[in-house]
Amino acid sequence: MVSDKPRDVVICDAVRTPMGKRGGSLSEIVTSAMPIKLTEAIFQRNPVLYDHAAEFEDVIIGCCSPLGGAALDIGRVTTLGAQRIVDDKKVPLFPVTVPGLHLNRHCASGQTALMIASMGIWSNMGDLYIAGGVEQQSKYPIGIDANDYKKVEVPKYRESKEHPGLYEKRKKTKVLYERIMALPYKGFMENYPNFASQLISADRIAKTWELSRRELDRLGYWSQKKATDAMRAGKYKDEIVPIETKTKEKGTFIYDYDEVIRTNVADLGEEAALEKMAKLKTVPGCEYMTAGNSCPTNDGASIMLLASREKAEELGLPIRAKVITFGVVGSDIYHMLTGPAYAMDKAMKKANMTLKDFDIMEVNEAFASVTIACGKILADELGYDRSQCDFTPDGELAPGARVNRCGGAIALGHPTGASGCRLPTTMLYEMEREKMSYGIAALCVGFGMGTAMIIEREK
Repeated sequence: MVSDKPRDVVICDAVRTPMGKRGGSLSEIVTSAMPIKLTEAIFQRNPVLYDHAAEFEDVIIGCCSPLGGAALDIGRVTTLGAQRIVDDKKVPLFPVTVPGLHLNRHCASGQTALMIASMGIWSNMGDLYIAGGVEQQSKYPIGIDANDYKKVEVPKYRESKEHPGLYEKRKKTKVLYERIMALPYKGFMENYPNFASQLISADRIAKTWELSRRELDRLGYWSQKKATDAMRAGKYKDEIVPIETKTKEKGTFIYDYDEVIRTNVADLGEEAALEKMAKLKTVPGCEYMTAGNSCPTNDGASIMLLASREKAEELGLPIRAKVITFGVVGSDIYHMLTGPAYAMDKAMKKANMTLKDFDIMEVNEAFASVTIACGKILADELGYDRSQCDFTPDGELAPGARVNRCGGAIALGHPTGASGCRLPTTMLYEMEREKMSYGIAALCVGFGMGTAMIIEREK
């Protein structure tokens, strides 16, 4: 389970932006500015990298909605856009020979970037990588890149010669294009006619696993409470890189805190909060899902500096943790979001580990039903010790227990492309504070998938 081979993949640094709410502090900057500023911060925190920038094998950035400021291969845009100051002048951070890659595995894009970088190191293809993800949901809602375009012919008009001031249609028309929502390829829909949105799928999970609205709301409250406590205790301070941003209301300013956390909900206390949350309307088409037990729409990015142990030791980089393995699975399309349990199971089997081996776990709170059902699947279907996978506010999700110790996506938000890296980043800092050894971070993924990542803190 523990190895110190030279080809170990080690995490040398991990950072993220503050989590911005929809229409908030990160909504008006260019999407690519976020991974660019985080990459620049990684170099500033590890200045030895300036003399070794040409040795980076790749910069891999996950993003679900590669449009506008996230388009044109945001990984390559990051390598070409990152800068440093030399003799009071801005110059490129990387030489042009360092490539960049964009990828999309929906909500696990950031974690898949980490996996590809790790595989590059394991296979001796490279020694240094920047990897992570970004999403700016204020501008580009998830799925917008699937939109299609329909031709619309509009009549042309000309002024009547017989009646000046009046206009008549011409035979010719001009062609415009109207953007329309597109469904996946028809074979997909024929194979899986019960496919529905993630919200509907989360609602189906609540019904199938017989979860009550109060159970879901309790998880939502405790996510807000734990995140509020963590923020006020300064737990996010070291992982957050302040971002210079600009909005119409504030002008240019430095943004350095998670504005999505609902501290007003956390401060109510459980019973008062649940009473208020019970009055929230369910999302159209759902019986259980509300704004209180689902993640918000928001903006953010997170990246890691990954290296081979050999290269990290050569450069004197901090070795903070080791990547043990990953689990990636496809899962049931009807429920869509049950993947975390199966991905955790796959990763644990690869590492010859079980749930009791972990000091900390992150299970992404895209929806409260997803996190609770993850524990039930691990126990009821996959045979793990039930006492180890009670993913409820009375079990592993209680304050101080192992799952989402600093709050989850219901409070912090879920910028889809970024979360796969944000979860292990937050987990790593908590592992270091509490001297923990092993952690696992898992996410549900759109279109029925799941991923999980196991890391070991360096002693």
